[in-house]
Amino acid sequence: MAAAASHDVDLGDLVSFGRTLLHHGLVIADADHDSADVDTFKLLLADNTVVYKNAGDLRVVDRSHLRPGEVVGSVSDDDGQLGIVTGITTVLDLAKHDAVTHVITGVSPSTLRRVRSFNLCDFVVSGPWLGQVVEVSIDVHVLFNDGAVCRVSNADSKKLQLVDDTGAGSNTMYRHQMNTLFNPGEHVTAPDPCSVFKAARWLNGSWNPDHQIGTVSKVEMSGVLVYWIASMHHGTDKGLVKASAPSAYQNPDDLTFFCATSNCRWGVADRCFFRKDNAAHDECETPTAQAKVEIPMVVANTRTSVDVLWQDGTRQHGISSTTVIPFQVVDEDLFPGDHVVGVLPIDASVNNYVFADGTEFKRPVGVIRSLHYEDRTACVSWFNEAREVECEDTVTVYALKKDSSYLPVDYGDIVIRLLPSGSTSGEIAPLLQGNKKKSVVAADLSWVGHVVDLLNDGHVQVKWGDGSMSMVLPHEIVVVEEVHYSDLLDEMDNWVVVDNIVDAPEELATANTDHDLGNPTDDSGVEGDHPAMKRISLLGLATQSLLQMTDGVVARCKGYMPLSSSTSSELPVPTYDESTSGDTAETIDAAMTRNIVDVNGHDLAEEGAKADN
Repeated sequence: MAAAASHDVDLGDLVSFGRTLLHHGLVIADADHDSADVDTFKLLLADNTVVYKNAGDLRVVDRSHLRPGEVVGSVSDDDGQLGIVTGITTVLDLAKHDAVTHVITGVSPSTLRRVRSFNLCDFVVSGPWLGQVVEVSIDVHVLFNDGAVCRVSNADSKKLQLVDDTGAGSNTMYRHQMNTLFNPGEHVTAPDPCSVFKAARWLNGSWNPDHQIGTVSKVEMSGVLVYWIASMHHGTDKGLVKASAPSAYQNPDDLTFFCATSNCRWGVADRCFFRKDNAAHDECETPTAQAKVEIPMVVANTRTSVDVLWQDGTRQHGISSTTVIPFQVVDEDLFPGDHVVGVLPIDASVNNYVFADGTEFKRPVGVIRSLHYEDRTACVSWFNEAREVECEDTVTVYALKKDSSYLPVDYGDIVIRLLPSGSTSGEIAPLLQGNKKKSVVAADLSWVGHVVDLLNDGHVQVKWGDGSMSMVLPHEIVVVEEVHYSDLLDEMDNWVVVDNIVDAPEELATANTDHDLGNPTDDSGVEGDHPAMKRISLLGLATQSLLQMTDGVVARCKGYMPLSSSTSSELPVPTYDESTSGDTAETIDAAMTRNIVDVNGHDLAEEGAKADN
């Protein structure tokens, strides 16, 4: 098969430049080349190393980054009709980190868990609230040669460093949004090993000066910072949600995972474990049990199939993701399921939709059933005043435009079921504090779901979080925007700045004098195992003056972030967006740029091109 031309290679594509899985790489953003018309691509390989390859040497083998609702075109027909991805299925080939050539093929992601339970930006539920994860605090268990084990709390901010066992040096990276810097089996040290390890909690044995380098035996989440974005009772009303939501800081065990965001797809170099049954998972571990280190598997290959609804109304199921390519569209492009209105007649008043004889023109409202892209006509189901299908008609697309009275609903959208006006069902539960057990309502996911189909009669088919399916009208649901975690975190930081100025007691203001929102600092001097607990309760305005935010709850995860060798004061200022956030928007390319992290702490913007030398 001929290699793909450069214009056929997209950011996030899995490409091959040789015969084996060792020659598969994920196309990642290159800070040194802003233009899309490049001849060289930057690739992330399964062992976290980075290489640069010429476009002519590459062949696209998978597109796991495709998502429901994305507009695509056919690779084999550049001038043909467009389609919408309605479903996606990915299976993985897994390998041991030190033996990428020996793989387990066709593994379903549902049988796996990542090293870190939550991705940044994951949607989580607590009672009647839906939120997105914006920060995660990680504890790392370190095993030493003499069998001693310690737990380094908030390991990112403690600045543990990976020991370079491979000699790859600065030529290694990882996708931070979905992965962790530290993985079981890796060797770690610290800039000041005596200080870091001596202050750690010892689970087995005790500290001594010879404990300079150890092996990561376990990685676990100790705390999660959540931005609450919607609720069962208030939909996405920002003010009401913020006023009633739980604390931003949450125990991970008190949260129910709902789904990952669309840019958190599985890809080459991701680390994972096979899921264990509950009985094995619940077994009580002893400190000596830490000596057995479970090494994560690494994703060596992905194979993705997609379902596509084409403009002419035909559907294809389970086709290879490489047969389609993402396509940029304009607002005027129409697809099956779009709500439309008839355009104003030429002889009608533009101002009042009134004809010359005084009669009112009622613009017809309908939904697109199919579109003939060559002669630019569309089959439309027109509605009567009761919103029932009255008739079907074929009209030119120039006589139609999208109905602005309907908020866009698309395949894959996360939606909230709106409660009927005056409904008193499901009263708001008391706020959860500390590690209190959640009430029964916490497990109720019948109010949040995904759009799985747009029907010809105007209904929307939704699969709810509890597994049930139902058809609703667009006005009965509200779409939840996907916002990149860095934008949400910036907004939370802004709240903290304002609240510190207005409400913080003088002693707290003094304690935070050195806090720089753009440059998280080392919090090794802060007491307690969970520094995130000391962060100001961003959503609990009434109690903000009682809490103190510590510096660097978790290392900021935006841009290319030095993680191993840089001091915390050298960390770059965060940025964003993946989907939309308020009045801002960002391309998927830029969002994916922030998901790639330099393992050895080098400035990729300045040194990215050196990796191939």
